[in-house]
Parts: sequence; structure tokens; C-alpha cells
Amino acid sequence: MALWRQDKGQASCAAAVVAAVAAGAPAPTAFEEFMEVSRATVALAEAAVQ
Repeated sequence: MALWRQDKGQASCAAAVVAAVAAGAPAPTAFEEFMEVSRATVALAEAAVQ
């Protein structure tokens, strides 16, 4: 099945982080974006429990 080999971008994301660290460059993803996703995840989890 083609679905078993679907590229979801994890490998390229990890490679971008490693390259940024090796070059001393800023993170490829903004901290604010991580926080936004985290807040949404927590809100969904809390809503699911109620």
C-alpha cells in the first residue's frame, strides 16, 4: 500500500533542526508556534475529559 510510505515530513524536520544546531542558526520553527500547538493540545485534552 502506498499509504505505508507516506512522507509526513518528520525526517526533513529533524534534518532541519540538526542542520540549524550544527550551523548555530536559529531554530527552523518559531517558539511561538510550539506554544500555540501546545496550548491547543492542552485545551483539546481538557475538553475531552469534561
